[in-house]
Amino acid sequence: MQESNRSMEIKVGGLILVSAIIIGVLVFLLGDLSCGKYAYLYVDFKDSSNLKTGALVKISGVSVGKVDRVELWGGNPDPEHNKERVFVRVRLKVSPKALGMLHEDAKFYISTLGALGEKYVEIEPGSQDKPLLDPAHIPDGVAMGGFESIGQEVAPLLREISAIVKENRDDIRDMVKKTKDLVSHADELLSKKREEIETAITSVASAAKKIDLVATTVANGIGDEKALRGIMSDVATITRQLKETSQKLDSTLGDARGLIAQSKEAITEGKTKVFSLFGQVERILERAQDPKGTIGALLNDKEIYDDLIEFIKDIKRHPWKLLRGK
Repeated sequence: MQESNRSMEIKVGGLILVSAIIIGVLVFLLGDLSCGKYAYLYVDFKDSSNLKTGALVKISGVSVGKVDRVELWGGNPDPEHNKERVFVRVRLKVSPKALGMLHEDAKFYISTLGALGEKYVEIEPGSQDKPLLDPAHIPDGVAMGGFESIGQEVAPLLREISAIVKENRDDIRDMVKKTKDLVSHADELLSKKREEIETAITSVASAAKKIDLVATTVANGIGDEKALRGIMSDVATITRQLKETSQKLDSTLGDARGLIAQSKEAITEGKTKVFSLFGQVERILERAQDPKGTIGALLNDKEIYDDLIEFIKDIKRHPWKLLRGK
């Protein structure tokens, strides 16, 4: 009997021990009780957006910690951190590895997770070329999403639009009336010009068909693709030949320019010599016309001229006189 009672006590004690272990594990997991080290960051927000303690903290969508505390400051200043007004201050508990990823231009957002709208803190690490974030520094975060915040931002805009509409009600009514009249006039004009428009459309369609026919005719005249390639090849060959001919022509023109330059030099030199010869002839003629010279005397003295003519005639009549020396 005693052994039976002892066995029952052992079973009950084992069940209690197992239950205590299970409860401890659940408390450890659900309460986020761990022996690991954590780093703490403070972030200020203008609105908590219903952020709760224990909400997740993520970097690029990966969970790196949780919200440890949400404090309401109500717009009071914080001279220690040079803050004029602080509304909500949130303490984040993140892993040291995650803290080492954050730079001084890191951004903190309160966002919504899932369809139920559970709030969490999303962190953008910042630029790699910036220094690491100082844990003592308290950055300002942004509350994103939520229909309430959207409504608060849109409401002033809607009020301004409503005020503008009220102030310009008559102008808007007049503009609507003019627009209506313009539409009616355009409809009436289109109704009157319907036949002309249809004729113009028909003409355009006919022109398009003619263009298509011309394109087909040109394609048939050119031939198939091989023939077209042959024509293009011939055109390329002719172009190269024209280029070579142009180069040769440029060379020939260069030689011709050289010859022309030499000819100009020769002509200039010859002209100088001719002018010199003309000068000499002119001087000879001047001397010949001088009565003091022999030729001038022959040309100007009538008696000498007559004697010379008589001598020539005598020689013609008696040529033997030249042979005898008389």
